[in-house]
Amino acid sequence: MDRFSLASAAVVLSASTPLKRWGFLLLFLALSCQPKAPVSELYIIAQVPDWQLVSQEGKPFGSTDLRGKVYLANFVFSRCPSVCPKMLQDTAKIQERLKDVKDVAIVTFTVDPTFDTPAILTKVAADYKANTQVWTFLTHTDADMLFKLYRDGYKINVSPAQPAKDLYDIAHSEKVVLVDQLGQIRGYYGYEQEKIDQLLVDTQHLVENEP
Repeated sequence: MDRFSLASAAVVLSASTPLKRWGFLLLFLALSCQPKAPVSELYIIAQVPDWQLVSQEGKPFGSTDLRGKVYLANFVFSRCPSVCPKMLQDTAKIQERLKDVKDVAIVTFTVDPTFDTPAILTKVAADYKANTQVWTFLTHTDADMLFKLYRDGYKINVSPAQPAKDLYDIAHSEKVVLVDQLGQIRGYYGYEQEKIDQLLVDTQHLVENEP
């Protein structure tokens, strides 16, 4: 709650009963009228090529399964020692905030396919309470093909594994990629709160305004 909200609430709580009623009404109207983030420009950045991978259920899953949906894509791996747990926690929150929006999907691609088998990804999905009707985890045995898709298709950075004595890490993008109903990239977003808020505004706009 911002300073205006806190100050207003204090005034309402200290008022007499009739004033409280009007005060709560005015406070509600004031808060509900606060401006939302405007929709981004949402230029067409690139067309993602068709692809066919394997889901956490061990079943084929490809770009054709997402056609007609707006989807959010991110890139993580299960044994990530740094940013991935928070990315997945935030993605779970995004899933919750989008639960009433139709024709939206979330896809999480592994950048560690030799380790992240469907069985491993099934556990990750359960750990983060993924609704697998909406949120799909993807892998493939062909790592070279995967990394080419990430770099050339989604235009994100990913580097080979960097194993050390007590650390195993893979440098990869920490962005969410917003893709429209035609498989076109429309934006990249960080996990800061304001960026997530913008992502949700832009997602809703694409859902309501098909390209």
